[in-house]
Amino acid sequence: MPAPDRVFQEQDGYVVIEAENATLPRGWGVKNRLPDLTGLGYIQWEGSPQMGLHLAPQQVKGILTYRFHITTPGVYRVMWRTRQYPTVKARDQDNDMFFRFASGEKMPDLPDVDNFLKFGTQSQDNWTWRSWVFPGELGVSCTERMRADA
Repeated sequence: MPAPDRVFQEQDGYVVIEAENATLPRGWGVKNRLPDLTGLGYIQWEGSPQMGLHLAPQQVKGILTYRFHITTPGVYRVMWRTRQYPTVKARDQDNDMFFRFASGEKMPDLPDVDNFLKFGTQSQDNWTWRSWVFPGELGVSCTERMRADA
């Protein structure tokens, strides 16, 4: 699993991470096919699709790690700008994302999917900040209380 290239800095209570601005492990690609993207493009998992309760070995090697530095303590909410491909046949396909706060600890080499929060989105027509945690209702988001780094 590659180490994060940089530490993203919190400013005025926000941490903005452009996911494509990192060295991506095998299985990920930076794309720019969909309109209205920001930054250099967007990242897309191109590796083995997997459904179920455990990550496939290729997916474990593809875990992305982003480090950030907090100076303003408080509750931070995870918001992802996401979009499904317009060609997806059902709104509940190709829309899963997985996330967890590592709390400063190194990620284990073989995490179980239960250690991650599952996010979803349903937007084929445009980019959206609206994603939610499964199982849950549309709009339920992930929050974490953060303290300032020493």
